[in-house]
Amino acid sequence: MSEKPKRRFFQIHLSTAIVLMFVAGGLMWFDFYVIRIVGGEFKDNMVVRIFDLALIDGFCFYCIGVSFEKIIRRREARKL
Repeated sequence: MSEKPKRRFFQIHLSTAIVLMFVAGGLMWFDFYVIRIVGGEFKDNMVVRIFDLALIDGFCFYCIGVSFEKIIRRREARKL
């Protein structure tokens, strides 16, 4: 009975969560910077730009999270 229980799908490591927290802060800063550069007033096409930025941010966030978890889990599997 020394087998570890299988890890749930949405469970991540603390180090991954900390890295993702800093990535989220950096992406938010960049988005606000881009919106401020484009113009302070709200335009009709601004909604499309904000939506595009949100999609790009989500994709970056997902890729970084998955890659960090794969590295950590591969290292854990090697130790066993």
